[in-house]
Amino acid sequence: MNTQELMKSARSARTALASASTETKNRALMCMADALEKNTESILAANAQDMDEQRGVISDVMLDRLALSEDRIKGMADGIRQVAALPDPVGKILAEQLLFPGICPCHVNVLVDLPGEPAQGTRRGGFRLLKERCPG
Repeated sequence: MNTQELMKSARSARTALASASTETKNRALMCMADALEKNTESILAANAQDMDEQRGVISDVMLDRLALSEDRIKGMADGIRQVAALPDPVGKILAEQLLFPGICPCHVNVLVDLPGEPAQGTRRGGFRLLKERCPG
């Protein structure tokens, strides 16, 4: 599967993820963390190939950012598990203010994509929503 096909697949999964239960999202996050650790050897081999192909093409600083190690992969897996342990904020009202009868802007957590932070992108985000009336 090429990168473009992977991106299309990820976009189609976004809708299902947006309506998934907290338990389902947490299971998916834990599976991602487990897969990283289980596939460390093949990830490191693919990373070494990427590094070889990019040496002389991109800067040493960028190569350092691209470089993976067992510790970095373990850190990524641990980070994903930490996100899974957080309370699921999707759908929670963060703040609201009654402007006048019938209009109440609210800050509500929703699912959004966070480039470069796929684990966090599965759990948090925010936007402004105008509701007919304030809850409660």
